Amino acid sequence: MLRFWGLFVIALATTISQAQALPPCFFRPQAIIPLRTYMGVCAEGILALPYVPGRVLTSLAIDADGRLYLAEPSAGTVWRAEDTDGDGVPDALDRALTELNAPASLLYHEGTLYIVGGQHLYAYDGEALAVLRDDLPVASGQAARLLRVRAERLLLGVGGCASCEHPAQLLSLALDGSAAEVVASVGASAAAEVDGRLFMVGEDTLWLQPPDDPIQPVMQFAQGAHPVALVPYRGEAFPQFASQTLLLLGGTELAANPPGFALLAVDGLSQAVLRVTSIIPSDASMPTVSVPQGNEYRNPWADVFNYNGEGFFPQRLAGLAVDDRGWIYVLLARGSVILLRP
Repeated sequence: MLRFWGLFVIALATTISQAQALPPCFFRPQAIIPLRTYMGVCAEGILALPYVPGRVLTSLAIDADGRLYLAEPSAGTVWRAEDTDGDGVPDALDRALTELNAPASLLYHEGTLYIVGGQHLYAYDGEALAVLRDDLPVASGQAARLLRVRAERLLLGVGGCASCEHPAQLLSLALDGSAAEVVASVGASAAAEVDGRLFMVGEDTLWLQPPDDPIQPVMQFAQGAHPVALVPYRGEAFPQFASQTLLLLGGTELAANPPGFALLAVDGLSQAVLRVTSIIPSDASMPTVSVPQGNEYRNPWADVFNYNGEGFFPQRLAGLAVDDRGWIYVLLARGSVILLRP
């Protein structure tokens, strides 16, 4: 116990030291004070698209230079946000790509932004846009998500749908879109590689995806929590999250009892008991809960805070990214971005 508190104090002191160049959170003009955040985390609203009825954004990616990319399927647009005043925070939005086929999922890898929309797979190098495929096995009513690059191949999750006969599946493609093959009969919405093992989320489950089926459930979620992103934490801004994996629960719109609507840090994905910290919304008295492998994650205080307007609810969450400094970006489906930094 003493060792735990010692490590906590060291992590907190490091966070405070790194944040000293910035004004206290309360004095930052874009700070979102009502949000209940984990100790040492400041939430700032840095970007917002103009309000348009029915506007929904679905994915967020970040490139090597810290530019953000946001996908808006109904407009056929990928937005780009970059820093124009030299303070290190993206502050200006412009349309990087337009007239695409419902771009719904983004993935940046080694100089290329990959985009999936309907049956189309695109690649954008910052200057030219290439159509790699226009015949992906995605039926009307199915959602396809770019998951990650592993062993120099793209992993693509295709969800099942009630109104079509096409099953959920996990596809593997060469980086040029060729040589597609089905590697598993699951439909994932996000994936992360941790300690050389592939973990995925989809529906209401986080699981370990072995080389062949069946999947191995790691953690369950309440129905409607809607996990949408799984990102290993990197950088030094928040040392307390080092070696942990960030998990974004998007939530379900119009839900009376709001499951999800949370940003979590998960430690011990390969252990018998996972430690799950709620970054937003966070309860100072119990920010971290233990979840035995395969069991359901429950944090009733997070649901209460969301219901009371101290969390993301009712703003559905759509994307997550982390830059080299360890700053965390959260995309809200209605078109705004929240930055989390010390």
